[in-house]
Parts: sequence; C-alpha cells; structure tokens
Amino acid sequence: EPLPAPATWKEFGDAAAYVEFMKDPSRITRVEWRKVRRDQHHGWTSHSWLEAHLLDGRRMRLERFADVGMTESSFVADQRNDDSVIWEDLAANSHEFVRPLTVERLRRIAVSVAARPYSVTESNCHHFVRDIWNSAVIDLLKRNHYPDRMKTGVLWGASESIGKLIVGGVNPFASFASGGEPASSSAAARPRGGSGQFPVPPGQPRFASIASQPVPQPRTQRDESMPLCSPGGHPTRLMAAAHARISARQEEGNRISGEIFAPVRGYDDNSLDRLFAHSVQMGCMHMLENGGPLVDTDFPQGLPLTCKAWADVWLPNARVEAKTLAQQVGATDVIDIVQRILVPFTEDAVPVASPAGSPFASLSSDSAGQLSSRSEPNPVSELYFVMLVGSEVRLAIYALLKPFGRKSGRPRRLRLLSGDVRAGKESSFVYTVRSVAEDQPRPSAADFAREELDALRTALMTGEWGFVTLL
Repeated sequence: EPLPAPATWKEFGDAAAYVEFMKDPSRITRVEWRKVRRDQHHGWTSHSWLEAHLLDGRRMRLERFADVGMTESSFVADQRNDDSVIWEDLAANSHEFVRPLTVERLRRIAVSVAARPYSVTESNCHHFVRDIWNSAVIDLLKRNHYPDRMKTGVLWGASESIGKLIVGGVNPFASFASGGEPASSSAAARPRGGSGQFPVPPGQPRFASIASQPVPQPRTQRDESMPLCSPGGHPTRLMAAAHARISARQEEGNRISGEIFAPVRGYDDNSLDRLFAHSVQMGCMHMLENGGPLVDTDFPQGLPLTCKAWADVWLPNARVEAKTLAQQVGATDVIDIVQRILVPFTEDAVPVASPAGSPFASLSSDSAGQLSSRSEPNPVSELYFVMLVGSEVRLAIYALLKPFGRKSGRPRRLRLLSGDVRAGKESSFVYTVRSVAEDQPRPSAADFAREELDALRTALMTGEWGFVTLL
C-alpha cells in the first residue's frame, strides 16, 4: 500500500516517494464546495457538502445532518443526478491544497470537525464544509462566510418570536439548536414503511430519518393492511456516535454494488428491542445454521420481547453473537440505505412533496429532506432477515424494492450481507441491487433468499463468501 502522505508538500523524503503518492488511486485531485436548495423551505435555504474527486475516478461526498451526523459517500458514476452547484466558484485543484490530500486524510479532518455538537446557528452543514475546506486549501481560497448565514439568523429570530407569541414564552423550535425535532406528536420518529408503529416514550429525543412525509400517530397493534415482512415502526433514534460510510459502483445493466458501514451505536437498548421484536413478529426473522435447514423464528409465548431473550432461545451456544446481530437488525434502516444507494444513479427519481405546515418547520439540514426530495418516501416493499451461523456469524438481509424513478418499470431486489460478528464486523455490509427478472411476475423477498440458499450453505461450510456476493 502507498505510504501515508506527508503533512506538507515539502516533506516528501525523495522523488520516489512523491511519484508513489501521485500514483495513489485514493489521491484527491480536486475538491468542491457544493450546495443545493432545500425543498422544505421552497428553495430559500440550502444544504452544503464537500465533494472530492479521486485519481481513480470516484467521487467522495462528505456532509453533515442534524439527525444522522456525518455521512461519507463514494460513487463511481459518470452522470450527476442532483441539482447542486459549486458555491461561489469554490473549487480547488491539487496545486491549491495546503497539503497532499488522500481519502484517509480528508476523512480524518472531517471526523474531527464533526466531533462538535450539531447546532443550527453555530455548527451546521455549512460550518462543517467551511471548516473542512479551510483545513484543505491555501490561504487565498479560505473563507469565513458560508451560505444562508443571514437567512438562518432571520429564520431563527422569527421562529423565536412566533413561538413566544403562540405558546406564552416557550419556544417550540428550541430543540432545533441541537439538531432535534419540535416536541410535537406529529414529529414522532418516522416509520420504516407501512403504518404500524411502536409508541415512543414521552420526553425521549426524536430524530427524523429519511421520509419527510407527514407521519401517522403511533399505534400499538399491527396494521393488518401491511404486507408480510414490510418494514415496521421506527421508535426513538439517537444520533450515531460513528459516521456512516457508503460506496457504490454501477456495473453491467442496472446492477449496483458496493459496501456500507452502518454503526449500531447511538440507539438505546429499548428501541433496539422494540425494532427487532417487530421484525420477528412480522415473520421476517429466520436462521440458517451450518448443515441445517432454513428456520422461521419467533418469540415463544411469555418470552420477553428482547434481543437477549430471543438469542438465548434460538442460539444458546452463540447467544452473545446472536444478540449483537439482533440489535443490528433493529438498527439497520434499509430505507435509508436504499435511497442513498439509488438516488445518485437515478436521473428521474420521483420528487416527494415536503410535509405540510410552516415553511420554517425545520431550520436544520436533515437526511430526510435531502434524500426524500428526490426519491420514493418508502421504496421498500418487503424485508427478509437470515441469521447465518457457522464458524462465522453473519446477517443477510433481502428486500423487494418498488420501481425507483419514473422510467423504471421493474421492481428491484437488494441483498445486504454483513461481516462476521465474531470479528467485530457486524456493522459492515456488502450489497447488490439489481432488477427482478421478468419471469418473476410476483416476486418476494423470501423468494430471493430461497434462491440463494445453496450459495449461503456453501459459504457457511467453506468460509468463502464470494459464492454469495458475486450473485
């Protein structure tokens, strides 16, 4: 592997080290400060991200949201499928960098900047990009100002004044200062799909995720109109302590594959138990042990609806690993993953209307607003989880996806395969998305899993997971 880049351009040990660095595929050749108008405020405010161009042709995107924190995306795609612009012509090529830049160095800078608590007025998406930009470029290109500086102040002041008039001195927008949501019953954490939800205990923080449509009131019972194994309710979601990372590459036809890191940290145990229990009760949770059949799992009558109780019953010899993966099932937001994968490759992504209500309803940049403005609010029709148990313990997630974009008439299929929980890689997934075959008139997520059973069994016996990931 190439040696780490030195701290400055003058610190290369010799010409050979410089030549080696210049050939590094992860070397950054250009950075751009990009912004896009936010549909929630009818284009009056915007969202910023930093985009880096790599020597190998990839594009790396760093951004920060109030609900999910810092995200890193890496795509191999020729087309640009967003409406962003380079803000004030702020683009720098490698000769304008203050130091040699690679993906790893830029990532370290971004993680350091994102360590500060989110604040609409002092540490939002624009501040995040500004501070990374100023750490990377020469003095001539550095900036102190940023998009929407005056507008945010006006909106913030207006929201405070209006709030005091309406509720007698209590500002209903105060939670936005730290990137939260207003304490309104309509702001409950959005469902992962369908209308069945679990109640969120009063007083606990709530954070939006992907869909920005109005959210129905919580329900304690399953909605019978929900299709089997459809995504369920999504209770309290806390900001993750580690940032999510995703890569995607377009392959032959419309097949897309890549890797994603989706950390569990930041979710409270009660929420993970409720989310996992919902998946089990909906018939979505299955298990495949080395040499055994595919087994449907459930909660025996009287058993506590917790990840630990389920693991103790179904995998008593690997209960720690099973509990960890059960929590991963609860924490993995498949809708979020699907939209982040498909939007950059979908030129005709279907716009979604912003939620009804005040145009000042959210001053913070959240992932809901950015992704849902260009995609289906819930592109996932069905989910099917398979816990894979052998010398390694992994999780496979199969999903049936709705047609994505106006021109796409065929549904798609998604497979996510986690790393080995025994190696601490349960939050790392490799994935593949491709169209459903035309000879499958009524496909299901269960069908996709059954089609790959032989490959899964082979992988469990041999430890060679390429049998699965190449399908």
